[in-house]
Amino acid sequence: MPVAPEAQLAADYVHCARIARHAENFPVASRLLPARFRPHLAAVYAYARGADDVADEASPRIGEAVVAADADSRLAALDAWERGLDGDVPPGTEPVFRALAASRRACSLPDGELRRLIEAFRYDVRHQGYATWEDLLAYARNSAAAIGRLVLSVAAVDDADLIGASDDLCVALQLTNFWQDLSRDMPRGRITLPESIWRSKSFDAARLRTDGWGVTSAANRTRLTSALDIAIARTEELFQRSRKLPAQSGPALASYLGAVWIGGHTILSRVRELGPRAFLERPSLTWTDRAAIAWRAVVTRA
Repeated sequence: MPVAPEAQLAADYVHCARIARHAENFPVASRLLPARFRPHLAAVYAYARGADDVADEASPRIGEAVVAADADSRLAALDAWERGLDGDVPPGTEPVFRALAASRRACSLPDGELRRLIEAFRYDVRHQGYATWEDLLAYARNSAAAIGRLVLSVAAVDDADLIGASDDLCVALQLTNFWQDLSRDMPRGRITLPESIWRSKSFDAARLRTDGWGVTSAANRTRLTSALDIAIARTEELFQRSRKLPAQSGPALASYLGAVWIGGHTILSRVRELGPRAFLERPSLTWTDRAAIAWRAVVTRA
């Protein structure tokens, strides 16, 4: 896209920041980041949020309610969203793509990671779950890990070990969000627990979508609870592998990444504490939790 006038670009970044403020567990453009990074991360988040809305509804949220469309329409809309990276911007989304274009130039944002996000959302449209753990990890690497690599690019971090640790952390965050949202997703037919770790001869994804948690047998509920225990343990391993990332990422990112790590790990702990109730209740962070996480991140740098 052509370079926007300075005043226009400032307004575009403000628009993206308003979108970024809706992030729940991932403190995008938070006050723990140096001010020079915040507009760029807000632009990245607004781009990702818009693509997510397109995958859900075939249209980004531009201030009005949108009715969900069929899969073909949503896939076509994702193709149009990706073309925005090449300058063919969907109508009504100009502020997001102008800001993102400026950030791509300023931070050398990797084009491949921006497109990997689109591929993850295409998977969302085509599938309602994951056959294996490997399928789930592949999805999370295209979605959350791509965001992490874009964050590191904004901060000009290109160390391979740090990128690997960021991948682990972001995948852990994505998986934690899935376990956090079980009570919302399953009633809508979306099953994020990989089928290979809970399926039996008489119980599969089609049967679970028909029965749901409240109707299925006690044996099947036990099977799902055991699968969640496995998923939590594997997610915990990813958190622990990324434990040193905040401290090793440098002073500009340390507190921010510390808050991301602590916030995500706190949610995972809440899911673990709920046990089988995680299929009926959704844990979340209170404002008190958020304040405590920010303080801890600043003091200890995780």
